Amino acid sequence: MNILLYYAKLYKIFQVTLGMQLRKPTLKGLVLLILGLYGAKSFIISEVARQLLPLKSFSASRKMLTRFFAQPLETYRKVLEVFAQKVVEKLQDDKIVIILDYTRMPVINLDVLFASLPLEGRAIPIYFEILFPWMIEKGSQNLFEVNLVKKLREILPPYKDIVITWDRGFAK
Repeated sequence: MNILLYYAKLYKIFQVTLGMQLRKPTLKGLVLLILGLYGAKSFIISEVARQLLPLKSFSASRKMLTRFFAQPLETYRKVLEVFAQKVVEKLQDDKIVIILDYTRMPVINLDVLFASLPLEGRAIPIYFEILFPWMIEKGSQNLFEVNLVKKLREILPPYKDIVITWDRGFAK
C-alpha cells in the first residue's frame, strides 16, 4: 500500500466532504487513523502506529493517535454525522440503499452496528454505533437498532428516500 498516495487522496476527500467541520489536526488524525486501521487490521494503537512509519516516526504516530482518541466521544459522533450527510448528499440517486450489519471487534470484544452504502460490490461504512454490554437487556438490542435508524433519518437529507437492508440476524 502506497501510504503517501492514499494519505493525500483520503485527506482531500475528507476535506471536500466535511468542509470546514474539522480543525486541520483533527482531520489529519482521522485520515491517519483510517489508513493505520486499514493496514494493521487491528485496534491496537502500537500496531496502527507501525503502519504509519512512511509518514511519521513510530513514537510520533503513537502519540498522535493517543491524543486523537482522548477527544470526547461527541467529537467523533459529530464527524460521523456530517460525513454521512455529506456523502449521501453527493449521491445522484433520490433513493439511497443503506446496509445495516453488526461486526464484532475482537480486540475490544464489542459489537459495532454499521450503516453502509453499497459501492461496487463493497459496503462502505458511513455511520456506526457501538453496542456496549450494559446496553443489552431484554429487548434493548432491538431498541438500539431502531434508534440507529431514527438517527440516520435525522442526519441524512430529508429529500432522499432511504431503503434499509439487513441480513437474517435482524429477524427477531
